[in-house]
Amino acid sequence: MMWWSGQGALTLMIYLTTPFIAVFILIIALSYRRRAGQGGGHIIEVLWLLMVGVAWTVINLMSIGWIPMGVGGVEGVQPQQYMTIEAGMWFFKVDAPHLSPYTATEITVWSTDTMHAAAIYDPDGRLITTIMLMPGMKERIILNLQPGEYIIRCLEFCGDGHAYMAASFRVG
Repeated sequence: MMWWSGQGALTLMIYLTTPFIAVFILIIALSYRRRAGQGGGHIIEVLWLLMVGVAWTVINLMSIGWIPMGVGGVEGVQPQQYMTIEAGMWFFKVDAPHLSPYTATEITVWSTDTMHAAAIYDPDGRLITTIMLMPGMKERIILNLQPGEYIIRCLEFCGDGHAYMAASFRVG
């Protein structure tokens, strides 16, 4: 499973959604049971909870289209150039020697301190990949990059300096 891909994000969403749905159903059942002996007031409470649950589910299902499915790494390709990105509070240290465009580039990314998420945006400002970073683990991805300047931003809140955690690198 490629956790940095759209498929991995969808799987992660399902893993996170399942416990929420179980707890939500339990709350509805307990609410119904608690109010069952008190007349018709429990129906309104259960309907309100159902409405909130349906709205939450619809919003999550509608957001699936925003997950960049199929965007990310190039599989089965041998890299011809290499680049490293070190993430820490609150910086990205990019070691990108002269990168040739349209060449398979292996990018190795890691965190030195806490969880971060490296989001790489192409020269047109479109998100091309996100990579979840956990301390002590190196993640690798292979991309074919077009000429231009790429921006790296952190998408995982990592403290006070999170908003300023950005870097860039140039291809070509």
